[in-house]
Amino acid sequence: MVISPDLRMAIAVGFFGGFTTFSSFGWETAKMIETGEWLRASTYVAASVFLGLLLSVVGIRLANRF
Repeated sequence: MVISPDLRMAIAVGFFGGFTTFSSFGWETAKMIETGEWLRASTYVAASVFLGLLLSVVGIRLANRF
């Protein structure tokens, strides 16, 4: 299978971009925990996961309307 250079770039950017985003999320959470901000870290993780899932569902429903 031959992949076009544009598609290869899109996949690479999306793949590696996801890793850097998740690394930032993990680093920020770890720093909050290290400084004793357990409530803030827990809220950050819960809100990020909940809002991420909620907005994904909203996006899917909007996309299906068109």
